[in-house]
Amino acid sequence: MMAIGRRISLATLGRRALGLVQRGAARGLDVIPVAGEMRRGDRIEVIVKVASPDGERPVEVGLVCTETFATFSPQLKAGGSTEAVEDDVAYEDWVAADPLRSEQTVALVVPADVPYSYDGRYLKFRWRVAIRRPRERGIDATLAREIEVRP
Repeated sequence: MMAIGRRISLATLGRRALGLVQRGAARGLDVIPVAGEMRRGDRIEVIVKVASPDGERPVEVGLVCTETFATFSPQLKAGGSTEAVEDDVAYEDWVAADPLRSEQTVALVVPADVPYSYDGRYLKFRWRVAIRRPRERGIDATLAREIEVRP
């Protein structure tokens, strides 16, 4: 729930709506982290499931860290707040999975020099493992599961 006095930028709201569309398009795809918590520098294994493998459409598995931060601007004061919430990708790495297999295990590495999971008032880092099926046109089908990365 959004705190009183905070605004979500249109860009952030747009990314959240886009996430809903991506998840809907990802029916038949699943990614399951074997361990839900790890440290920077660790290797994480994820189980990748594809309901209808066809070999023609690629499948990618990724490790993504999103930074969410508050920005302050005097121009926002007229609306009752000087704070807006923005988010950006702090880290991402995607590897190809075998598009012919319905279930497989893929290993990803959390680099040692990246931010760890953090949930502060003005700054947050959230990690997730994701599966996507890129499309030539339209929105990539994407599904993600949150994980915890410790220092």
